[in-house]
Amino acid sequence: ARGDLNLLLQTLESEIRTEINKREGETLDKLKALFESGADNVQLMEKYREEFKRSISSLCRRLQDDSMHRCKDAVNRCVGLQEVDASWNEFHQKIEQQVKELLLKCK
Repeated sequence: ARGDLNLLLQTLESEIRTEINKREGETLDKLKALFESGADNVQLMEKYREEFKRSISSLCRRLQDDSMHRCKDAVNRCVGLQEVDASWNEFHQKIEQQVKELLLKCK
């Protein structure tokens, strides 16, 4: 089960990277198109072009890191719950066996 969760995590991380890179490219393309459009206000924003690009890239990296962190946390919680369930089942079986043995002794 842990292997399945690790595989799921790898798949999710890959999907996150792909989606973030796709969206970053789309956003940078829109920014480029805006500056190439010749609109009146573009000249006022020209000095911020590189800052916009850096901000887009920075935001994408933060989104990617945050998304991956959340996925890892979810997988770790799931693994922890599986371990708790396994311990509970083991404990329950031991108690059940001890109760049966005690009942047999009392007969």
